[in-house]
Amino acid sequence: HGSDRLWVDSISVGIPPVIAYSGDDSSWFFKGTAGFMWQQSDWHLTMAGQYLYDGEGYENATRDALIEDAHAVLGSTAASNPLFKLLIAGSGRHYAALSATLAEFLHEDLSLSLFGMGNLSDFSGFARLSLGWRMFTGMSLNANASFAFGVKDSEYLVLNDGPAIRLGLALNLGSASF
Repeated sequence: HGSDRLWVDSISVGIPPVIAYSGDDSSWFFKGTAGFMWQQSDWHLTMAGQYLYDGEGYENATRDALIEDAHAVLGSTAASNPLFKLLIAGSGRHYAALSATLAEFLHEDLSLSLFGMGNLSDFSGFARLSLGWRMFTGMSLNANASFAFGVKDSEYLVLNDGPAIRLGLALNLGSASF
C-alpha cells in the first residue's frame, strides 16, 4: 500500500527543462514473483528461473511517451544523460532471470554457468557466461563474458551506454565462509 517512488509525469522544454514528478502513498501496487529451481545431481546441473511483475513500473505507452519527450528536450545526447538513465532504470513492469550451472564441465574442477536477466517490457537484458577452474581447495580462477542487448532506448542498453561486451578474469583466494 503506497510507494516511496516518484514517477515522471511529464518532461517539457525550458531552461532548465521542466520535469514534473508525482508520488502515490495511498494506492495499492501489486508486486509478485514466481520462480523455479531444478537440479539433476547425476549431471551436476542446476537451473533456476524467476519472473517479477512490478506494478510500480510504467505502462508501455506512458514509458514510450516519456522517452519521446526526453528526446525532444535533451536531443541526441539523451541516452547518455543521467536524468534519462533515472527515467529508464526500473521502468518496466515485467522482468525475468534465468541461471544454469554445470558444476563439472568436461572435468571435475571446471564449472560453466550462464546467467541472464531481462526487462520483458522493452526486450532488453544482459547475459553472462562464466567458466571457473578450481585449482585446489581455497583457490579458483574464473573468466566471464557479459553482453548487454536490446533495442534503442531500452533499459539495459541505456544503463550500459549502448550494446556492451565486458570480459572479466578473477583469481579467488580463500573462502567467503567463516
